Amino acid sequence: MVKEMIQSRPVIIGTAVAVILYFVSYFLAGQNLMLPLLMLGGILVGYMVGGDFKNGLFNGTIMGVVTGIINVVLLVIMVMIQGGNTILISALAGSLIIYLVLQIILAAAGGFFGSIIRTESELDRSPAEESD
Repeated sequence: MVKEMIQSRPVIIGTAVAVILYFVSYFLAGQNLMLPLLMLGGILVGYMVGGDFKNGLFNGTIMGVVTGIINVVLLVIMVMIQGGNTILISALAGSLIIYLVLQIILAAAGGFFGSIIRTESELDRSPAEESD
């Protein structure tokens, strides 16, 4: 049953959008926009998977886990490139775990909101609402 809930294409697309836009914003503008981009990627995933809010929440969580692991690994690599050693990485481990959990929560919330947006957009509208 769980296998049917996981839709890999939206999760991959949401992860790619979040990671690519993060690097574009970080390296070109010097801004860390990962947290809002995770919410945006989660909304995209939730909208693409459709179904009820549980499906959007579940797939958003999966996207958050995948994207969070990629981001934490890339942050560790960037710290190592900048001259950090394993002592510094171990000191940052608690912060990295909190950052990972925060990323998962934001992507899950985005998946929830994306599925709600899709559900609301698919509702039958009366002709008076459509003309406005």
